[in-house]
Amino acid sequence: MRNLNIIAIQEGTPIPEDIVTKYHLTFADLGKNAKLERISSFCGVVRRGTSILVSLPKHYIDLSKFNQLSISDKLKHVRLILRVIINYELNPAYSSFRRKDDLNTSFSFSSFFNIYDYFQNYGLHLKNRKNIEKGYSGKISWKDTMHKSQKIISAGNLVFLPFFVRHNVSDEDFITKCMIFAINYTEELFSELLTLPDNSSIASRGVDRSLKENSKAVIFKLEMMRREIFKDIDKKLLNDLIKFFRGINDNPHNVRDIKHYHFNNVWEKAVENYLNDHFTGVQDDTLIFGTPKNKFHFKKMILENYNNASDHHHDTLQPDHYYFDGSQNTQYIFDSKYYNSISGLNHKQFVYHMILCNRAVNTYDALIMPSENKTYTETHLDLAIKYLPLKNQRVKILLAHLNTQDVLEHFIEVGNDIK
Repeated sequence: MRNLNIIAIQEGTPIPEDIVTKYHLTFADLGKNAKLERISSFCGVVRRGTSILVSLPKHYIDLSKFNQLSISDKLKHVRLILRVIINYELNPAYSSFRRKDDLNTSFSFSSFFNIYDYFQNYGLHLKNRKNIEKGYSGKISWKDTMHKSQKIISAGNLVFLPFFVRHNVSDEDFITKCMIFAINYTEELFSELLTLPDNSSIASRGVDRSLKENSKAVIFKLEMMRREIFKDIDKKLLNDLIKFFRGINDNPHNVRDIKHYHFNNVWEKAVENYLNDHFTGVQDDTLIFGTPKNKFHFKKMILENYNNASDHHHDTLQPDHYYFDGSQNTQYIFDSKYYNSISGLNHKQFVYHMILCNRAVNTYDALIMPSENKTYTETHLDLAIKYLPLKNQRVKILLAHLNTQDVLEHFIEVGNDIK
């Protein structure tokens, strides 16, 4: 850990040219801002030896503060961000929100965790065989005893000496070695950056380098073995091992890179979880968070058939977080904004309000952005009286800045953490 050098940038902010060159950042890793400056377009890490580049989420922490932290404290932040990314990618609850190009890594984390789950539930894969040997303890193999033992007449009875008994023996096989490699190799690669499951019981077995150096041959052999396996659970293990070895063979130089290109989707789901567990209401035009007596149930809302124009019957709008409280005749229309800043009126939120305002007596609108500071709320729009529709007493849109670390830490805690 002492030898690590951690360089931080922030998604959406300019990247020095020497960083682009040193870490071999690709076209997909980069974007341009309004000033045509190169900016980071990903969250995650790029590792080259002992040098780590971390691209932090927008408004995660002030870079000057991050740079003053110790290596161990920097790693705590890196681990949190990577745990959020991997949880999001592996959690089936978010499968409908994920995109194929969200995550850029050749390493198959899904395969690793599946292999570890097998190990945790069933132990190492062992090949069972029957062993026949002389003895008097165990299940007697009468066929072997009658063919191999001496026949002795004793007191008028035919006696076989010695008995041959049958024992079931479990041997380690090639699959076992591959499991050990997958678990210990993952620990070797990512133990500094990720909180991984305990491998202490097999850690002393080390990493068999020959499996990595001959990964194509390993994959071929596993594919041949898959044809001879009949149990579904063992077939799945073989499939995960094959996928794991394909991952480390696909891009061996960049296998430690973990880059997420659409962290806005992660932010949206993290905000939804945070609202459902911590939002208590709106007071004095401020979003209040704490421990609610009655939890809210925010979810994405799909607005259809709002446009009568002949060419736009199928248009839809989707507020990210909507909740209607029937007991209070109050609706909440919130939308996540994974932005560096908001300038000018957010027209989409204004449209949400105008379309939905007749559904409830009280309507609260808010845009929700990440913030490196404490959570606070300001007013985004307070429509002047002369522009108000006749039926509406006010049109006000709030802008809530949620502390990014609080939201992401809660995302890890909501029950779907990777163990």
